[in-house]
Amino acid sequence: AKKKTIAKKKKAEPEPEEPAEKPAKKQTVAKKVDEREGFFAGDRVSAQYHRDNQWYPGIILYQKDVDSWDISWDEPDENEQITTIYRPKLIKRGPEGHPDIENVPIAIGDKVWALFLEDQNWYDGVITAVPTEPGNKYTVRWDDPDGAPPTATLERHDIKLKLRKA
Repeated sequence: AKKKTIAKKKKAEPEPEEPAEKPAKKQTVAKKVDEREGFFAGDRVSAQYHRDNQWYPGIILYQKDVDSWDISWDEPDENEQITTIYRPKLIKRGPEGHPDIENVPIAIGDKVWALFLEDQNWYDGVITAVPTEPGNKYTVRWDDPDGAPPTATLERHDIKLKLRKA
């Protein structure tokens, strides 16, 4: 019985070599994916969040400058859905040629900063209605209307996503 056990162990030894060959193939594929230099809209990356310097995943929205990009975090903190990052690490390439994502989609219940048109300042609010047709506006309920009407109807460019609804 001991000879059979020894024989089985010898046959099992070459198997670890096979998995070693498979990662080599994966590395070849990874090199082909990474042939494009830089980062592009739609790329999944890991980046340092400026408040705690920890690394978190997100999606590149667009390149802001030579060495900076805006990112939409997968799990944002309560104040910032989108921030500027400087040293992302690629997780997965987005589709080649993906357009910049400047106006991130927003939905009912999302927390936003919205432009109060009368004083041209940005204030906290919540989306309560989204356009059903092109050209229609979003409805924002102000967190603190401070004597102003409790809601406003605004164009998309007057709204910045702060935090996705839970």
